[in-house]
Amino acid sequence: MRVLYLLYLCLILHIPFLPLSVIAIPTKPDTGPAVNHHIADKIEALCLYSIENGHINVHVFSGDELKARSAIRIKGYITGVVLLSISFIDATIAGHSLNQLQISNKGSCQQTGYNLEPEAFAAAFRDAGRPGFIAEHMNQFAGRYGWFPAVRGDAVCTQKQFTIVLKHSEQTLEVPVYHTGSIQLPVFSSKPDSAGNLMNFRYLGNDPGQFEIHDFEIRTRAIIDGIRSVETTMKNDLVTAVNLIDYYGVNNALTCEGRTEIWIYTETFWKESPEELHVIARHETIHILVDRHRLTKNTELRKMFADLRGLDPFSLERFTLITRGVLPPGAYPGENGAPDHILFAFINEMNFFKGMKGGHSRDNLDEFCVSFLHTLLYSENLGPNLQSPVILPGGGIRELNAKERSALLEDYLLVMEKMMNAVNKNPSNRIIKDFFRDRLENIRQLKERTA
Repeated sequence: MRVLYLLYLCLILHIPFLPLSVIAIPTKPDTGPAVNHHIADKIEALCLYSIENGHINVHVFSGDELKARSAIRIKGYITGVVLLSISFIDATIAGHSLNQLQISNKGSCQQTGYNLEPEAFAAAFRDAGRPGFIAEHMNQFAGRYGWFPAVRGDAVCTQKQFTIVLKHSEQTLEVPVYHTGSIQLPVFSSKPDSAGNLMNFRYLGNDPGQFEIHDFEIRTRAIIDGIRSVETTMKNDLVTAVNLIDYYGVNNALTCEGRTEIWIYTETFWKESPEELHVIARHETIHILVDRHRLTKNTELRKMFADLRGLDPFSLERFTLITRGVLPPGAYPGENGAPDHILFAFINEMNFFKGMKGGHSRDNLDEFCVSFLHTLLYSENLGPNLQSPVILPGGGIRELNAKERSALLEDYLLVMEKMMNAVNKNPSNRIIKDFFRDRLENIRQLKERTA
């Protein structure tokens, strides 16, 4: 039955199931059992999700198997955990508290961005001779716990060893886990932060040899230079580390709310040009700036973004955006078919920085604030760009007339006013206030010249 539970979990996370005999072989023999049998008897399955050679696998251990080993050793690095138990257990992995998984009566499960509806895998369980298995059996466990990093493919711990701690009835079971963790990469840039620290570059994966070429130095320099350019202008240290993740099939770079690190997938690192990586690094650094100043939490900015999106005043989309700061999935401009505001396309990096890609300022307020601030950092491009064609979503091109150019500058002044009001609420934001005042005067002068 445990194998069927595991099959369910694999389907939740869209990953292959590999038998324990294949993937859970320790790299060296265990010295002997050192477990609390009372707690181990409560465990139905401890499932560790690892990434090795860019692919995700699952390793499953029953309570009986935990009794037979003093530690767990996994090739690759651990990116998440699911624990099934017959009793409620307080559980942590590398200091992170496991959350109770929410399983609906239909068998759906949501966990850190993973979602599964039962129709997608019902056939697999029918083939296994267990129709209705999910709803019937998953909910019978008192403990259904899980924890995954906010960034897909990130490690639960960058160190090579961490501990899973399980507590029940004043008894504790500690399970040491050994994995590859992260690998420190050399940094060739001589640009430190204000405290004299060089950028911390970490690699998550099994192929550090890929970075032993000259092109690696060129690319890391481009990323660090992009980060430092934003930090120098804003007179603020923003980024503490860059993580390169070897996760097959993902082409992206991102940041995480409340964190001061950038994550770049190796496909992006090698696929994009150094010039594009420079722009990507600036963009992600500005995400951290926006997060630090809590711009997306500001109600007036949320209302302004709803207006730019053309959301109906009484729509659910507008209400959700203003109260929660996010749009419901699949949200579009108002029911009357209001067109996209030209400002979105104009500030996207693919338009504002000629020859570059990216920019999705229409998606949410966070992306809008980032792309808008990115243009202000290079406000000298604003005048020439007003005279250039704008690339629209879908590949169309639009020449701006004099009225549209004037309206865009009015929009700039409006957005800057809202952003200035947002940062003015914090008296410690002197540097960014000065930045806005300087750019505001430049744009006012540009508007007068184009009137």
